[in-house]
Amino acid sequence: MGLDPGSMLVCSQLRQDGIEAVGNKPLKSFREIKTDKAYPKLLTPTQCVMDRLAAYYYWKDRQAFEQAILVTKSHRVNFKEIQEWSEQEDKQDECSMFKESCK
Repeated sequence: MGLDPGSMLVCSQLRQDGIEAVGNKPLKSFREIKTDKAYPKLLTPTQCVMDRLAAYYYWKDRQAFEQAILVTKSHRVNFKEIQEWSEQEDKQDECSMFKESCK
């Protein structure tokens, strides 16, 4: 089975209520692929960037920050959605630094 080049494979995160989310934002849409042992989730490049930024925002994971930048260099992402999500996470300053780093 071929993968959509606009999708990224990542491990999904579960909130305490069992809902998959990036930061505090529940994921409403993603694709699954079936393998012999699992059903990996396929996130959009924008969701992937948000996932990496969540690791940076909450755990100061600099490698995750760099990974988010790399995704933007090879995939089209929705910066407006990332900005809105970052505002909901109360991480406007960090998002501004991220957007500046992507230039």
